Amino acid sequence: MANETSIYDSLFTGFGINDNGFKFPTFLDFLNIMNELGKMQFGEDFYIDNKTNLGQWFEMFCYTLEGQSKLFQTIYNNLSIYTMKGVMLDKYGSNFNVGRLTDTYAYATVEVTGVPFAIIMKGYKVKSKQGRFYSTVTNIELDSTGHGLGQVIAEDSGVAGNVGINMIKEKVTPNEQVYTITNITSASGGADIESDIDYRARLLQFFLGAENGSVNGIRRAMLSLPQVKDCKVFENNDMFDDPVTGLKPGQIAVIINGLIDEVLAYKLFNTRSAGVCTTGNTEIEVVSDSGAYVTERFYSAEEKPLYIKVSDITLTNPEAVDIQGQIKQSLLTRLGQYSSLGNKVNFEKVQACVYILEDIDEAKVEISSDNATWYQVDLIPTIYEYYLLMEQQITIEDQGELC
Repeated sequence: MANETSIYDSLFTGFGINDNGFKFPTFLDFLNIMNELGKMQFGEDFYIDNKTNLGQWFEMFCYTLEGQSKLFQTIYNNLSIYTMKGVMLDKYGSNFNVGRLTDTYAYATVEVTGVPFAIIMKGYKVKSKQGRFYSTVTNIELDSTGHGLGQVIAEDSGVAGNVGINMIKEKVTPNEQVYTITNITSASGGADIESDIDYRARLLQFFLGAENGSVNGIRRAMLSLPQVKDCKVFENNDMFDDPVTGLKPGQIAVIINGLIDEVLAYKLFNTRSAGVCTTGNTEIEVVSDSGAYVTERFYSAEEKPLYIKVSDITLTNPEAVDIQGQIKQSLLTRLGQYSSLGNKVNFEKVQACVYILEDIDEAKVEISSDNATWYQVDLIPTIYEYYLLMEQQITIEDQGELC
């Protein structure tokens, strides 16, 4: 019996968990194992013939076993933060009270002209040049000159609602009292549901240190709040001004990509060491348990667009389907939507996202921050900046020569 067990075990040698990870048997592996087991039981003449009912049953059974193996592979992959996905990543993050960032809606301030003293009702719809719809948040009352200001919110969530000044101009709701409507500020604040790539990176940043008065501790405390996408903290422990950050002795700078509100201010107040002075362009007042009023200061991160242009494409496959879609999907999924604060955009990584596609033989890849001047080198932001990549910022040109 022991000998039979060792023979059976030998058929599965090389499969399972080892130093290289988890290797699961495929359909062909199971079919070969079944064939060997059949020879052991019925003799060397045994053969699984898929032209017979029994052979077809064996093949269906092996396909079922392969499906179970893939399920085990998925479970194994979801044991590590570096490979887990979707709901499993959400559950892992919830253990540390760090949830995935939800989608948000873009807002913009609009200027309305029309009949003096007219009231434009809440819900008045307008449209951007990109085809996105927005609605007024409150009633807008026009003054004696027929002018008024108000806010509009995108009807659909996501980064696609973020558009520039003078992009929202088309009237949708019929109203003879409205002559023109134009957004005088950029529509901003729209965000997609945080991708696995971005969420995983934020979780890994969160694990860098405990919540305390150290630079890493303050950063972890900020990242634990759901409205914070990214955070960097700098300090000056010297007796002279820091030439890089501009910080004075004893100051710290907390740079936030996300919503800066009272909750964030109290989190910083309860985390940083007493006597440390904060600096920044946004101030929020908090009250200590002793009743003292304290001003906490933050720097609001500056968003820079990342533009990518792919041209002079040579294909390896004449029947390649949707090359533009393949390239955009590869760039968006592999790079993520946001870069980390102060981190460069690595040109070689961007280029690799294109060349990894099997249907691409050659292509010219360029990156830009203004859609005018193009580079084939890394883009370096300041410590206060981050890059944002959206689908409409990816341009594909000259698709389709066969190598």
